[in-house]
Amino acid sequence: MRRALFAISLIAALPAAAAQIYRCSDAFGGNVSYQAEPCTTAAGEATAIPTQFPDYVAPRERLAAREAAVDARLLERLRLESAERIARDERAARQAQLEAERERAQPSDVWVPVYLAPAHPRPIHRPHVRSRNLQPH
Repeated sequence: MRRALFAISLIAALPAAAAQIYRCSDAFGGNVSYQAEPCTTAAGEATAIPTQFPDYVAPRERLAAREAAVDARLLERLRLESAERIARDERAARQAQLEAERERAQPSDVWVPVYLAPAHPRPIHRPHVRSRNLQPH
């Protein structure tokens, strides 16, 4: 751990146009260290360590723009759902009001249909009458 901290502090202290940095590992445990001098063992190689930080502003701005677009879509969807819910509630209130008016419009007394039978089950058969006088001949 101390070697890694030392290596990092050594790398940070080097100027931007520094010499090559060597990545060395020992033969016993495979521990890795970074140094300015070439490795004493054969298990070392020169490595390029970047001296400038990568551009992080453009990806962050792209991500922020995507999040803003997602938030805008979510807000629009919530607005539409709210408008639909309000319209549905208003329609239900109108339906209830119409039902109440229909019930008030109906007469309060209950009526039962009554079917009246004819006074005579069969028509009366009269003999043929010639005159207007209804008396028989």
